[in-house]
Amino acid sequence: MPSRAGSPPVCPSCTAAAHPQHPGGRVLSENTYWRHRTPEAMRSLGGLPDARLTVTALGRTRKGDREEARVRVGNRGRAVAAMTRLSLREARGGDRVLPTLYSDNYLWLLPGESRTVTLFWPRTAAHAGLTVRAEPFNGSPVSAGA
Repeated sequence: MPSRAGSPPVCPSCTAAAHPQHPGGRVLSENTYWRHRTPEAMRSLGGLPDARLTVTALGRTRKGDREEARVRVGNRGRAVAAMTRLSLREARGGDRVLPTLYSDNYLWLLPGESRTVTLFWPRTAAHAGLTVRAEPFNGSPVSAGA
């Protein structure tokens, strides 16, 4: 496939991941791109196979007037999990806990990839029974207790 000098070829539609690292090996950022050449290729996102996610609670702590939870979101399927949106919800009723801040969100997870995300919210914003919901563009949502 043709490409501009010095740049990688662009497929009709594909994902590309970049994880630049500090010289000491620490990952500076994690980026995944849906590369496309035509509007039709962008619309092909709608035809992606279903992603299969897992969400695992890693712990919850109180820090001053806020609470914090860590979760690991993983893709155990064979398809990319596109634009996976995380939300903190009341276990009863499913209402979103607002405001909630996320260390990362709208994740793109390649097959076999996982990411740890930290959520922060005011202690006064929620009750004890909370879940973290992960909902990929191309799949069913999954949840775990926060």
